[in-house]
Amino acid sequence: MVDSAYKIKGVEENDQLLYIGGIFRFFGNSEWYVQVRFSKSKKKAVLASLIPDLCVGRYYNVTDIFDTQAKSKKIIIKWSDVKARANGKTLGLNPINGLNRNEKYFLLQKKNAWLAIPQLELARSLFLQNNKMFGYALSPVALNIDFRRANVSQSNLMIEVMDSVQLSKGQFEKCFNATQLAYTLCDSSALSSFISIHENFRLKQNTSKVDGCKVTWWNFCFNLPNLKKVKMELLLSEHISTYQGQNLYIANEIKSIIGIPHNLPVEIEFISQKWAKVSVSQSTLNEEKLEVAGEFIIDDEQGASSFSPTKIISSNGIGTFSLSPNRSARTKSSKGKVRVINESSEAEASGSELISTDLPTLLGSASAAIFVATTKDDNGDDKNIFDNFRSMLKKLCEESGLSLTELRIQKLRKIGRFKSHMKKDGTGIRKAAVAHLTNPSVNFETITLIEIDQSDFPNTGSKKNISTLVFKFTHLDDARAKVETILDELIIQSIAWPRDFFKQNKISTQFVNHPKNYRIEKADIDVIDRWVVNTQKKIEQL
Repeated sequence: MVDSAYKIKGVEENDQLLYIGGIFRFFGNSEWYVQVRFSKSKKKAVLASLIPDLCVGRYYNVTDIFDTQAKSKKIIIKWSDVKARANGKTLGLNPINGLNRNEKYFLLQKKNAWLAIPQLELARSLFLQNNKMFGYALSPVALNIDFRRANVSQSNLMIEVMDSVQLSKGQFEKCFNATQLAYTLCDSSALSSFISIHENFRLKQNTSKVDGCKVTWWNFCFNLPNLKKVKMELLLSEHISTYQGQNLYIANEIKSIIGIPHNLPVEIEFISQKWAKVSVSQSTLNEEKLEVAGEFIIDDEQGASSFSPTKIISSNGIGTFSLSPNRSARTKSSKGKVRVINESSEAEASGSELISTDLPTLLGSASAAIFVATTKDDNGDDKNIFDNFRSMLKKLCEESGLSLTELRIQKLRKIGRFKSHMKKDGTGIRKAAVAHLTNPSVNFETITLIEIDQSDFPNTGSKKNISTLVFKFTHLDDARAKVETILDELIIQSIAWPRDFFKQNKISTQFVNHPKNYRIEKADIDVIDRWVVNTQKKIEQL
């Protein structure tokens, strides 16, 4: 796991976290935040991507000489059936600095007392081991892109780490507990529970206005995995309340989770084609230096990139995470030979022989390195309106050396009173094709192209022609996070690129004009060639 030394801007030295509340995002901002309260600092929110390292009772911005030993009571419990679900207000917990207690809890009954476990803390301990996992929780489609599984036999499970993860083998091993990640991705109960975070977020978020700004709010909740017979070591709050006439104890932090039931096979290995290709070169050495985490400042006021490789925040809260029966996943280059066990014999095969382009992904099936989520119009017809865009991307990659890491086709969503997400000829919801390309010669650099469905314009007599958007980010996760907000702003601007938004958020953009006749159902080769040339020129200008 990453041993990161960092400070949070706006938090005083040796300050104790007293409260973790709702998750929220201001309209037009791609970053999510979480409500917090500290004992000394006035800071009221931090980046939600820090949740993997947030626990009530912990101290932050710690100096070397400060004693951070918690004074909380430590207990060990055996998991039992959840008797109730409640929020802090229902439990009668006192407001903190005027905040209503809407955070959600699972309630267990132990002897003559109640034990309330924060849902966010339990999910953090089970799944959210770093901020990449928090990103996957809010956008689980990325699991399809970044990880691919292959059940070689009943005893062997191989998980391929795709290039889109953008971590070297050393960085991956420092950022992830491989056993915990395998449990999250490949145990049926765990994966269902992890995916439920997004489902609850989608169904239970709400909007309000704060100082005239529209804000989306969500009180974290999720569905439990199978935790039968699990043992947990907890730190309890000194605060004792009552619930239904019995003492109520609040768990601040889960220190260990032991004996989690699962359906994983005996042999579990993470492999990567990229790890096999690594050679000792200057670019490789530069990448490996990122594994050494120095001290840095998390500055959410400046929109600091919470996904930068040097700033992957890993939770320090779980001393022990173990499965029952015991399992231990390991990492391995796909270039090496892997021992494949079946019921009658053993054999060796290389990773390249095991991982192929037609393997199922975690959530379905897709081609390797490219996930295409093709949406359909209301009448069920998929008109393949982006076929020419796909052809352009393919030739662009062949001629430029860029790699297509991800392609997604999605419907635009309705924003407030705006109606431009609907096509004007009555044929359904407008779509966008989002392509992320990576440059192998530049570590972690991502080029993103967004093409908008304009198939209704000729039918309505519109002469409008919105160009292909091109923008660049240092890391793929940052580009993914920005796309949703950009498309929302596009709707507000009545299908026009939000140039003021790009300027305000310092997003480096270019706009590719379409060649004549690009809308033809199957454009000529020379049309595609002109589109490729135009796109290459704009990429070079970023």
